[in-house]
Amino acid sequence: MPCTGNSSEICGGSNRLSVYNSTTYIPPTTVKQVGSYVSKGCYAELTNGRLLSGSSYINNTAMTVETCVAFCKTAGANYAGVEYGKECYCGSSLPTTATTLDASQCNMLCTGNRREFCGAASKLNVYFNDPTSVNPDGTLKTMNTQNTAVVQANSTAPASSTSSPAVKRWESAKLFPKWF
Repeated sequence: MPCTGNSSEICGGSNRLSVYNSTTYIPPTTVKQVGSYVSKGCYAELTNGRLLSGSSYINNTAMTVETCVAFCKTAGANYAGVEYGKECYCGSSLPTTATTLDASQCNMLCTGNRREFCGAASKLNVYFNDPTSVNPDGTLKTMNTQNTAVVQANSTAPASSTSSPAVKRWESAKLFPKWF
């Protein structure tokens, strides 16, 4: 059936839909790093007070993880958190009562960058200033470096060995963490 707005295009039909796929779509994501600030995950706001109780500001139209981190860095805070798509909170530490949540719960898009997540209602994407986690070129160091080891096939422990199968699995897990 021709489209009413442009009869040279097809627009479904009786009980039919025309379906299109945008191959240029880039889904939103949680920012992993901004300078030396690295993502610590999604956290619940405290029931009485703020998770990050330092400086804060709201930007209804242009909040991004990067602008929040820059604000908190200027304020001298080690922690930055974005909440509700448009709120930024800073703090020197996380309370011992801080509760981590599944990353999928921090699902509101930032008002200033619709490709970034900026927390949700009473949930914050939290960033920590950790210069030791950044390479000299500014890239994030990988946490899981590849382990290498020489393994002799069909080897057996000496008869006097007291290593249990559980200990051997634990020792193997240290060498090959991705396999266990």
